[in-house]
Amino acid sequence: SAQSTGAGIGTISSSWYPVDSADGQLAHIPGYSDRVIPLLLDIAQKYNISVNFHIEPFTGRNGKTLKESLKYLITSYGSHPAFYRDSVTGRPLVYVYDSYVVQASDWAQVLSPSMPDSIRGTPWDTDVIGLVLSHKDLPSIIQGNFDGMYTYFASAGFTDSSSPTRWKDLNEWAINNQKIFIPSVGPGYVDTRVRPWNKANTKERKRGEYYKKNFQAAISSGSKIISITSWNEWHEGTQIEPAIPMQVKSSVFPLSAGPSYRYEDYQPDPPDHYLTLTSELISSWRRK
Repeated sequence: SAQSTGAGIGTISSSWYPVDSADGQLAHIPGYSDRVIPLLLDIAQKYNISVNFHIEPFTGRNGKTLKESLKYLITSYGSHPAFYRDSVTGRPLVYVYDSYVVQASDWAQVLSPSMPDSIRGTPWDTDVIGLVLSHKDLPSIIQGNFDGMYTYFASAGFTDSSSPTRWKDLNEWAINNQKIFIPSVGPGYVDTRVRPWNKANTKERKRGEYYKKNFQAAISSGSKIISITSWNEWHEGTQIEPAIPMQVKSSVFPLSAGPSYRYEDYQPDPPDHYLTLTSELISSWRRK
């Protein structure tokens, strides 16, 4: 959190699963999120940053279970000073990863104010941000009554919406439809360790030039919020946290291709190169 603050980052978005669920790596640790989140919030408060949540596609995720998740998050953590709330409306904000795999009509059951099970106007009211892959997903943002959309992927062109050339149009669409648009920028992309077939979407970091170009595109889009993918998503090669050379054996990390895997570092630049760049880019954005 001290490193995030030093880079000018205002909010950490934490991956989240319900208490009775987890991704494959943490399924053996019951209640993992409840063990970690209080600590994360306390540390974030210490460094004057906030925390919101990136709701993962857990088993059974739909409109009803989203509402249950929001009630749980707000009841459990909503009174913490570091729990993110919009400075004007007081509402929390959550990202819903892969929201498009659930029918818009299902999301609308809890996101549309006219529906009997709606969160709108209740203590659980939240800015809910859906993921868009292309312009074809925009009608579902309206139909599902999402408050906005984000692009997530750090590889320009991996999806249509992850292309920086599309961001200005997406932001204009959002403004015209009273939605929030959040472009996602990243320092590079290489996920062949977990998706060997996806080499075409690898994006070289070029010592920060890729990051700077996309961040400037996000600023130029006019969006009020910019997300960074990611702090520590190492298996997709998008991390901006400090890095040193590291090679691991596949017996330790079975996802590795071949006998060993060497993570990318930032040499010949220093380990905190991308934190320095992030600070410079955020400062440039704030001067606009």
